[in-house]
Amino acid sequence: MASADVLGQTIGNYRLLFRAGAGGMGEVLVAELRANDGFRKIVALKRLLPAYADAAPFLASMREEARLAALVDHPNVCQVFELVEDADAGPILVMEYLDGVPLRRLASAASDLGLTISLLVQACDGVHAIHQLAGDDGRPMGIVHRDINPSNMIVTPGGTLKILDFGIARADDTSSRTRTGEIKGTTPYLAPEQVLGRRVDRRADVFALGVTQYELLTGVSPFRRENEFLTQRAITDEEPPPLARYRPDIPESVSRVIAQAMARDPDHRFSTAAELGRAAIAAFAPAAIPERSAIAQMIAARFELELDERRRRIARNVEEITSQPLAPVTSAPPIENTCPLVGPVTSMATSKRSTRPYWIAAAAIAAAAAFAVVSLRGPAAPSATPPPTAATPVAATPPVDAAPPTPVPPVDAATPVVITPPDRTPIAGTPKKAGKPKHRVRQERPAASGPPGYLTIASRPFATIFVDQRRLGVTPLYRIEVPSGKRRIRADCSCGKTQRFVIEVLPGVAAPPRNLTW
Repeated sequence: MASADVLGQTIGNYRLLFRAGAGGMGEVLVAELRANDGFRKIVALKRLLPAYADAAPFLASMREEARLAALVDHPNVCQVFELVEDADAGPILVMEYLDGVPLRRLASAASDLGLTISLLVQACDGVHAIHQLAGDDGRPMGIVHRDINPSNMIVTPGGTLKILDFGIARADDTSSRTRTGEIKGTTPYLAPEQVLGRRVDRRADVFALGVTQYELLTGVSPFRRENEFLTQRAITDEEPPPLARYRPDIPESVSRVIAQAMARDPDHRFSTAAELGRAAIAAFAPAAIPERSAIAQMIAARFELELDERRRRIARNVEEITSQPLAPVTSAPPIENTCPLVGPVTSMATSKRSTRPYWIAAAAIAAAAAFAVVSLRGPAAPSATPPPTAATPVAATPPVDAAPPTPVPPVDAATPVVITPPDRTPIAGTPKKAGKPKHRVRQERPAASGPPGYLTIASRPFATIFVDQRRLGVTPLYRIEVPSGKRRIRADCSCGKTQRFVIEVLPGVAAPPRNLTW
């Protein structure tokens, strides 16, 4: 099992189920809370990686994140329950487990305009709640999130958008730079005043909301360039291309709202996130904006199998740890970056295994609870698929005089399986034909030696995308990291049709977005 390295380990009253993802400094674990009174709940635990667990600045940042996030109580913000100080594992941030899909996978340039506007309004509501937090004296605390971007947003199966990660949020912040001059935040979404190191207020988050909406509507990041320097210069010196260049169907009223949110001068932007949300609703016919129930139906239609399998995975792991003795928690080594919002998905061909009523309840808890993760910079790589848990089929009984079968050694899930091409050697006594051989063995394409590039593919209706015969995921796919070079793409549409084409991926560069029609 892919999560066997943490499965069954304990942190206080929490028993670990699997590792959900890791970023530059921290990782997120999915765990089950077991209280002495029998109460049980699925939660997410965020902790620092070992390299940072003893560094005072990172410990202080984790505690500050817990302090600020715990103050927010709003349906559009991920809830933080507590900060656990563990002697072995360091500070652990306990958050709600969000069983949902990343914003980028739900909304894209191929999505309905009303869906994207509806999600923007929810994001504005959550950000405004953060900005409005007041201290014990009743005065606003001046909290600025400072890292609003699509990677820090997830949509639950009920259609509710949740804002994640208070890792760099600050109250009454006076500068966006650290003492070393480093800029905090995800560069393509930074406001000009953040890049220039000036005083930052809530309008910096309004700017980031505008950039996020621009990107979701067009599939293009308005300021992202080849490197950090050029990206920062584009933010401070260049005007983003008009939305109509990429989406002629977007009403001019909506374009004006997004342009005002991204105004270079903070005084020319909307003064609050709530004001931006109201303007977006007014610019787009409210009757055409779907309710959360309609968004929930969209998620169920597109991601039902994925969500069901994730819940079954939690139920299987919970069932497995009940028979294990308690194992002490160990510091986890740095791991390869995985999909930030969903764990690895196993095969859908699962068997009908009997479960006790509690495990059915555990799956229901996981479906209703919420999941929070560390903010992962950059596009997420496809998750590795763990071995299926279906019961092994019963083999046919061999004849009595048959030779006993050769035992098959177990295969390590982490070891790639190498398929040997069939032997084309002619059978003895068979004359060889002159000329070229009839059969040629296709040579496997060598791995790219340079840095990877990125693919963005949308499709309506949705499609499953394969790159060089390896499954990449289900559309919409935004800036997914793939090896550089000429990549053979196959798209299997949910309508039953298939398209094949080749995209050249340059090292470190995002290939032009591909919007598939059928």
